[in-house]
Amino acid sequence: MKKVFSLSSIAVVAILFIFMFACNKQEDLLPDTGGQDVSFEILNNSLLNKTKNGGGDIECQDHLASYVKVVIDGQVQKIAAFYVADRLYSNTVSMQPGSHIISDFLVYWDGGTTSTENDDVLISATPHTGSTFGSYVQNPLNVEFNVKADKKTAVLIEVLCYTPQNQASFGFVYFGAEEVIVRTMNFFGDLCIKSRSAYAGSEYEHQTEWANALGEFIDVPAIAKIEVWRSQDGGASTLQNTFSNSIQGETVKVTYGDYKSKNDKYEFKLFIYQKIGSAFVYHYVKSFIFQDAEELLSKTDSHGKTTYYVQGTCTPGANYIFDEYVDVPVVVCAYSQGYYFAAPKVWPAPGTVTVGGKTYTEAEGKAIWLASPNNSVSKKAFTQAAAIKLSNVTGVPSVAAQVAIIDAWLGSLPKLSPSYLPNQSSVDAALYGKASDASGWIGDWIEDNHCED
Repeated sequence: MKKVFSLSSIAVVAILFIFMFACNKQEDLLPDTGGQDVSFEILNNSLLNKTKNGGGDIECQDHLASYVKVVIDGQVQKIAAFYVADRLYSNTVSMQPGSHIISDFLVYWDGGTTSTENDDVLISATPHTGSTFGSYVQNPLNVEFNVKADKKTAVLIEVLCYTPQNQASFGFVYFGAEEVIVRTMNFFGDLCIKSRSAYAGSEYEHQTEWANALGEFIDVPAIAKIEVWRSQDGGASTLQNTFSNSIQGETVKVTYGDYKSKNDKYEFKLFIYQKIGSAFVYHYVKSFIFQDAEELLSKTDSHGKTTYYVQGTCTPGANYIFDEYVDVPVVVCAYSQGYYFAAPKVWPAPGTVTVGGKTYTEAEGKAIWLASPNNSVSKKAFTQAAAIKLSNVTGVPSVAAQVAIIDAWLGSLPKLSPSYLPNQSSVDAALYGKASDASGWIGDWIEDNHCED
């Protein structure tokens, strides 16, 4: 049975605000990644939403909601939903404090099954600004909301009934005509440490079992992060999200969207926190590459299917075994700024560089290199520091000290661009150190320690 709501008069409904909301319902469908609890209260105002031209109907499907799919900061999240006195709520999802943007919000009925999404039905959604239905709501998407530290947040958001016939009226940005399956993979790893004393001062010292481990050769749960890269239909691969565990080395749970109508190719880049030279860093170890619904090797545990990996030889039964990186030699050479910015070279993975706390793509970096004026202090500082970082120079304290001066100063400024390349004031030079001297020092060091092609 279908319901039809007439749209023949005008009413205004305030539909978005953020308020404190304590919820003790069951956990959402996504893993807890830390941060603050966020939930959604979903108001279907199809009866109250009115067209501006005085006519038209919105047709509603006679199904109860099972879950919502919401795109927050470009990432798809699937969250279970429930009713209280005919009002629809989502379970909580954990998010970091700060500002976030909703770019699609969709409500689904699960078709009476939970094992597959193939029979699920989209029953309502929030329209976008500029779409036909966008004028029917007071706050169409995109919608920005704020999460505060140490506080639960609930977002009240309005939806309209959906049928396939009115899809174009919503102006979907992320989902469009296609469906997205939210998939999950679990990863757990061990790091084999040859010399326990060599890891004194590392985060591994804070692990619960560290004090109970005996001898110099020990294995510890790997502190790791995984970058999710995706390309579609043969296009360029882009970074979608990064997942990590705490210093205790728990299972890393990775969620990602699989588009039914597209050929999705994924690359999960694994970085393990370990000693490289004299520094403890997240070191790139392995890329897991697969397509669509393909699965990696795994074992079944309390989390379901989990991919087990080990760096070293201390866990021979792991699904994936990697060579050891203990006692990796210190990198003592670098390529020049011209190598990365002027020559037609492709930057090493992941294709970005972080300087002054801001991340720059290869295109952004090369645009800065080509911009005028050529003698800008910020431009020279950025390109020299970037050359060191792209060359992965580690374990050289004198180089690190000069890069730290540049990072500190550029960290106090907005992100650089071809139209924003300031010089350094005398006040900033006294506060952070002279960036011109630091970039000149780095240039001389690279000239003396240039890598061979």
